[in-house]
Parts: sequence; C-alpha cells; structure tokens
Amino acid sequence: NITAPPTQSPTIINPSHAPPISSCGKDAVLSPQSKITHTQSSLTLMALRRFFDNPMAMFKSRHQHQAADIVYHLNESALVVLPTSGGKSILFCLASCAQPQKCVLVVVPLISLQDDLIRRLGDKFSCCTSIEEYNSHQLLILTYEHAVTNTALSRLHLLA
Repeated sequence: NITAPPTQSPTIINPSHAPPISSCGKDAVLSPQSKITHTQSSLTLMALRRFFDNPMAMFKSRHQHQAADIVYHLNESALVVLPTSGGKSILFCLASCAQPQKCVLVVVPLISLQDDLIRRLGDKFSCCTSIEEYNSHQLLILTYEHAVTNTALSRLHLLA
C-alpha cells in the first residue's frame, strides 16, 4: 500500500547510503529517521495505544514504528514495504488521525482489498472509494486502476 499525497515524492534516503536490499530482510524503511526525536517516537506509540484503546499496544516491528513516526510527525510522503500482515494499515490510520483535515490516499491493487479495508475501518473513519464522490472523507481508498485515470489524477492534484 502507498500512503502519500499525490504530488509529493516518497521520502527515501540517498540509495548510495542505503544498505543493500538483501541485507534489509523482508521489511525496509529508507528514510531520514534522524528527523524523529525520542519524544516524537513516544508520542507515536501513545497515538497507537489511543487508536486501539489499549495501553499495552505495541508496534509489530521496528520498521513499522519508524514508518509510523514518519507519517505521524513529519507530514511527508512515505513508501513503506512490509510483509503481509506487517501492519501497513495502521500507518495510514495514524496519518489520518494526525491530520484529520487532510485527505489520506490509499492505493490498493485489488477491489477485494479495498472492500476489506472499508469493512475493517468503517467504524473509525469516513471512507470513500470513488474520486468522483469524494467530498471531505478522511480516507480515500482507490484501486490502482482508478487512481491512475486522468480524472482521478487531475482531482487528486487539486486536493494536494
């Protein structure tokens, strides 16, 4: 899943300074993590616990926590690669909680994933699956095929 405003580039460190992909394992977050303070990282964990209404909630991995710090505090685009069930969904949920006045765009490869997200998130978020019907929903969940149409791209440009 990609969680990013449509007109910004993902935050990625200089590839020449990044570890080789083979040494990253299955999860990788390449970003300016040094911009995040310890206090901000603690606030991200508190936001996760509020979201789940569980004072013991924890991130699934260090990489998920790093990505959450970026989307929650830096207001930057992020390209996050995590395995299936690695916790990508909470990232755009936290981004939406951090800035509820902004549109968070989620692009998924399949309609079934789009439907699953709406089913899982419908209680906490206002969701929309059509750029033509988008009004002021917090989460705009589009399939790749819909996100790259000329209509969608021009409307997304206006939202940025």
